[in-house]
Amino acid sequence: MNEYLSFLSPMAAELSKKEVPKAQPNTAPAVELPMWANQDFLLALRSQETGLDATDQQRINAVGDKGRAVGPYQIWPIYLEQANKLIDKNAKPFTLDDRKDIKRSEEMIGVVLPWLSQQFEKKYKRKPTMTELAKLHNAGSMGSFNTPKNMVYGSEFSEKQRELEKRKKEKK
Repeated sequence: MNEYLSFLSPMAAELSKKEVPKAQPNTAPAVELPMWANQDFLLALRSQETGLDATDQQRINAVGDKGRAVGPYQIWPIYLEQANKLIDKNAKPFTLDDRKDIKRSEEMIGVVLPWLSQQFEKKYKRKPTMTELAKLHNAGSMGSFNTPKNMVYGSEFSEKQRELEKRKKEKK
């Protein structure tokens, strides 16, 4: 199983083999996060955004990028706006305060990452790796995906993943 599929649930891995319709604004269903990322991925992403040893309270109150990035996943207003464009019209819209809520932030990621992943797959003719998914989250668009700054972000994310895996093994 490739790196991308290794963190998907068995059901999601099966679904990922099927053709996924393109998301249209206000018509795409909210995607359950486990289809796109497991807790190890999310912990690595939170660690990359707000520090490896930060407490949940520190992550919730984190503010960066001159006040634009907020919460445990450092979500910008434009990322939130994109999530609201993609969710089902009957779904509860995301608010700026939702960026401080871990669960609601993960729901936003569960909406935006599949959409960004589709763009990636269309351009590169393959599924993104976990590191590339993290870079997509950080960039928020394909336009900023391969900038030098985002390349460094991807390397740092991979380092966080390795450190978290090491810690997990040491606990066993």
